[in-house]
Amino acid sequence: MASGGRSARLSGRTPRARGALVALLCALQAPIAWNAVRHDPRIGYDAERHLAYAHVLSNGRLPGPRDTTQFYSPPLPYLVPAAAIALADASRETAAKVAQLFQVLLSIATALALLALCERVRPGDVALKAIALLLCALPAVYPRTFAQVRGEPYVTALAAVAAVQLVDLVAARRPRPSAAALFGAVCGLLALSRQLGAVLAVAALAFAVVIGLRMRALRLLACGALAAAVAAAVGGWFYVAAATRTGRPLAFNKQPHETSLRELSEVHELGVGWPAIVRSPGRPEFQTQPLAILYADWWGDYFYYFLFRGRDPAGNCLAGGLLGDWAARGIPPELDTNHAEMAAYLGRWNAIALTPSLLCAAGIALGCRRLAAALVRADAAARTIALAFAVVVVAASVVAVVALVVRFGVGLDRDSFKASYLLPCAPFLALLGGEAARVLAARSAIAGRVAVAALVGAALYGAAATVTRWPMPLACTPPWWDRPPAARVVGPGSAAR
Repeated sequence: MASGGRSARLSGRTPRARGALVALLCALQAPIAWNAVRHDPRIGYDAERHLAYAHVLSNGRLPGPRDTTQFYSPPLPYLVPAAAIALADASRETAAKVAQLFQVLLSIATALALLALCERVRPGDVALKAIALLLCALPAVYPRTFAQVRGEPYVTALAAVAAVQLVDLVAARRPRPSAAALFGAVCGLLALSRQLGAVLAVAALAFAVVIGLRMRALRLLACGALAAAVAAAVGGWFYVAAATRTGRPLAFNKQPHETSLRELSEVHELGVGWPAIVRSPGRPEFQTQPLAILYADWWGDYFYYFLFRGRDPAGNCLAGGLLGDWAARGIPPELDTNHAEMAAYLGRWNAIALTPSLLCAAGIALGCRRLAAALVRADAAARTIALAFAVVVVAASVVAVVALVVRFGVGLDRDSFKASYLLPCAPFLALLGGEAARVLAARSAIAGRVAVAALVGAALYGAAATVTRWPMPLACTPPWWDRPPAARVVGPGSAAR
C-alpha cells in the first residue's frame, strides 16, 4: 500500500483488488448492519421526539411545535418510518427499526460514493480506497449516528453522492443538462434532510458556479443555473413553508434571543482537555472546551447514548443526561453501569486515534492547496475538484455548527457541540486523509508503511467502539420515552386503534 499503487497487482481494476475492496467494504459495513438490528431505537439524542415527528407525518401533515420539538427538521429522514406507520400500522418502535435498517443502505451508498471519489482522485489506486474506507468507518460517531433515527445519515450519503456528481459535472468538457438536473435533484433532497444539508447544497451549487466563472465556461454556468432551479423546486418548498409559519426559513426549537452572552463567554478554552481526554472522556468533562467535546464525541460517546450504559436500582435506563448527572456526582456502587471500564477504554482509544486525526488534518492542508488551485488557476481536473470540494464541505459544516452555537446558545451541557452534526464531513475527511497517506508514501516508502500500519492497528483497537452497548431487548426501561397517542387519525371517521 505504501509503494504508490503503480503495479498491476495493486490496481483497483484487477479482480484481486476488487475482491479485496469488496471484502473490506463488507467488513466495515458489518457493524452498521449489526447496530441497525440490535441497537434499541429508544436510546438516542431526542429519540422519542424524532419518532413523534414520523408519527405526525404518517397522518399526512408536517408537525408543529405542539407535536414535537423537532418540528423544524425537514421531512425526508422521517418518510420511511412514517410509511411503516401509515401502511403497516407499525408501532413507533417497529417503525424506528425499519428506519434503522434503511439507513444501512445509506451507509453503503456513502461508502460507494467515497470509492467513486477516490477513483476520480487517483484512478486505479486501491490503497487510497482502502485507507479512505478505514478512515470513514473508524470514528465511533459514524456507526452511532447511523444507528439512530436522525437526519445526519441522509445528509452524509446525499452529500457524498452530490460530490461525485459535482466532480463529473465540472470535469466534463461539455456537461450535459441531464447530469445537471440530476445533480440539482440530489441537492434538493440534501436540503430536505437537515438544515446542514441545505447549507451543503448551497455550497455545492455555489462551488459549481464559481468554478464556471473562473473557467469562463458558459455551458457549466448554464448547467449550474439549471441545477439550482431543480434543487429549489425539489427542496425549497419546505423552507418557504417554514418561513411562512415561523418567519424564519431556518427555524429551530429555540429563539435567537435565548442566547446568553454569559454562556458564550464561558467557552474560552480551546484546549484538548488534557489529561481527561485520555482518562475519562465523557460528561461532565470539558464543559468550556468545545474542541475536546468534539474530539471525545467523534471517536467515542461523550453524551452516553451508544457505548456507555447504565441501570438504576428501580430498573430505569441510564443514558444521556441521566448517566451524565450520576457521573458528575460520582457513580455509587449500587448502579449497574460500564462507566469505569468504558471510560478507561475510550481514554486509550482517544490517544490511539491521534494517528487517523493527524492524517485527516494533513489531508485538509493538502485540500486547501487544491482549493486554491481551483479558484486561482481555474484547475478543473477531477482530482483537484474532488479534494477542493472536500475542504469546502468541511469548512461549510464547521461554519454552520458555529453559527448555530452563536445564534441559539450552547446549553449548560454543551449539547450543541455534538459530533453527529459534523458526520457529513466523515467521507470527505476520509478522502483527504487517504490522499495525505498516499502523498506521504510517495515521499517516503518507510513513512508510508508506518502510517498505514498504525492506521490498521488503530482500526483493530477501535473496532470495539463501533458496536452498540444498548442491544434489544433492553433490561431496563427508558423513563424519557413517551408512549404514542392511543389513536392515530388516518381519515374522516377513523376508529382509534
